[in-house]
Amino acid sequence: MLAVSAIAALVALSESRLVFHLVLYAWAGLGAAFGPALILSLLRKRVTAWGVAAGMLAGFTTALLWVVVPKPKGPVYEIGPTFAVPTTTIVVVSLLSGRKRATPS
Repeated sequence: MLAVSAIAALVALSESRLVFHLVLYAWAGLGAAFGPALILSLLRKRVTAWGVAAGMLAGFTTALLWVVVPKPKGPVYEIGPTFAVPTTTIVVVSLLSGRKRATPS
């Protein structure tokens, strides 16, 4: 435990921008995974567990790819795609996996 603490302290002291960017990426992934799922679960009655699971996976993947894949510098901030993709995924998967209504006979 002391060795891990010492390594963490050395990393934190050596490069403060590295730690800041790691924390920024971690919060982007968490926000993209849980934000749309929480908001849509509160606002929509037809959200299903499959929709939430697919949206969380899509949000985390989008946030990860937004950081890793090279892109041209532009006006699009990462919060736009990382909220739009999981929100759309949750709605579409929830509609596709929703309960079937019984047809009157």
